[in-house]
Amino acid sequence: MDEDVNCARLEIHAALGEIGFERDFRQRGKCSYSGVLDTTGLAIPVSIEITDFDFLEYPVIRIAPQYALPDRKLPHILGFDRSVCYYARGTVVLDRYDPAGTVLQCLNKCEAVIRDAVGGRLNDDFADEFGSFWSSVNSLVDLPTNAIGAASVKYIRFDPRKEPIPVLAKDSSWLWSRDPVKGGKGQGESALIVRTDAALSINPNAKWPPESLTELDRWLLWNDRALEGKIQEAIARSNDTVAILAIRASNGLFLCRASVPVAYHTKELLDTRRGSLVKTLTRIGSKISVERINSAPADSDYVFGRNLHGSSNLTDKRILLIGCGTIGGFLAQQLAQCGAGSGKGELTLVDPDLLYPANLGRHLLGAPHLYENKASACAEFISLQLPPLNIRPVPDYAESVEIGPGRYDLVIDATGEEALSIALNHRAVRGRPASPPILFVWLEGNGAVAKSVLTGNPNHACLKCLKPRLAQAPHHRTLKSEEKVVVERNAACGDGAYIPFPVSRSVGAAAMACDHVVDWANDVQGHRFRSRTFDNAKAYSIPDGSPEPSTDCPACRQLDP
Repeated sequence: MDEDVNCARLEIHAALGEIGFERDFRQRGKCSYSGVLDTTGLAIPVSIEITDFDFLEYPVIRIAPQYALPDRKLPHILGFDRSVCYYARGTVVLDRYDPAGTVLQCLNKCEAVIRDAVGGRLNDDFADEFGSFWSSVNSLVDLPTNAIGAASVKYIRFDPRKEPIPVLAKDSSWLWSRDPVKGGKGQGESALIVRTDAALSINPNAKWPPESLTELDRWLLWNDRALEGKIQEAIARSNDTVAILAIRASNGLFLCRASVPVAYHTKELLDTRRGSLVKTLTRIGSKISVERINSAPADSDYVFGRNLHGSSNLTDKRILLIGCGTIGGFLAQQLAQCGAGSGKGELTLVDPDLLYPANLGRHLLGAPHLYENKASACAEFISLQLPPLNIRPVPDYAESVEIGPGRYDLVIDATGEEALSIALNHRAVRGRPASPPILFVWLEGNGAVAKSVLTGNPNHACLKCLKPRLAQAPHHRTLKSEEKVVVERNAACGDGAYIPFPVSRSVGAAAMACDHVVDWANDVQGHRFRSRTFDNAKAYSIPDGSPEPSTDCPACRQLDP
């Protein structure tokens, strides 16, 4: 590694020397150089420091302090050290195998950025990266789409050991209720949500950032005249001495907080003359400091919908998941993360078993839930992680659950118990067309392959169609004939017989089934039978498909009249 770094240093030194850059020996032990960019134009003196020769971190390039920048604010030039943001983090992969060319590439890009910034050609970029200029303080937002008007901010500790986080919401929030100390109780601080069609940006010719109410008002006026005086209005409406203005702009939601100075905490001003408080606050605006706060959405629609590429999530769906074991536990969590149990929907979890130490190596749940019922513990675990969901645990056998017409939109069997699956399939076939579709998901071999099949349509195979005779091989055979399933038993620990395979196979099977469910919810006419081969030495890879009913299937063949 040291030899690689030394070679990289030599290549970089030679390349920078050719363009007139000199080593800065004042930075002892550092790979730091100084030189001039845009030599025929602006002649900008800069320094460059290479700290990471894998180039995971971009070289730091700074404009020298003696160079006179325009008085206005420049985009992409950050902080007092005048470092240049020439590549947004993670947008460009730099070549560690060409250190000299990489450093020259960065300098060329930086030169173009500075030249365009000084020339005023990048002012619109302020709006695109406005969040990074606005604040380093973060808040969470749980609001309905396009909500405006009165709201509240409460400071929530999700962990007693950590600092509280501001959470903005209207009347209630799932985040407020997650405070282990206060449980969301308390009034919080008043907030006013306003909307503008503008994209908030930086006035390059004015002071930045605004630190007083007067400076904030000037900046708001520059963005949108209708925003002037809104934070004073928020305080006046709050019946308190502090308030937060939340500005919903086209490029995000941005918060600012202001309070009446202690010297003005008089009964006459705050009670008797509250009607004129807006004018009073404007008059003393230079004495009122303003705190700027960024925001991140955390409402249910955003949490459950942002990762689905525009596809519908599982909101309003009534889903019954039978089996909360090695596959079903992970599947329950994934379904919930896709919105199962939200809206008017319900996610019902069924499992009669308890969580034992032997389960910990490949189960969603950990030691805190030992000797608890798996269905109940999964419901509790998921409910603690996500916005409120209607999750109903049934700590009982599947036979106790009524799967009648209209009760569920989809039933999922993740037990991997062939006898139970055959029984569920038989009941569903006999109940068609009123019975809900059933998705079966299981692992074969020692986790060598995962399979799932969506049944319910008489034009396609039911579960039994895939293996009409119990003693015979399935129609879609994936395990190689010479492979035997290894079954183990640890009598010393009181374990029953079990089939060993790593947790990765459980997660993989659950992920395949979750994709299958999301496709079903979006009415995607994909393959009804799917498989994922994890061990090519033990199993074949077979294409997904939608097999037709088997003529010798004892479950769905036509019965004699």
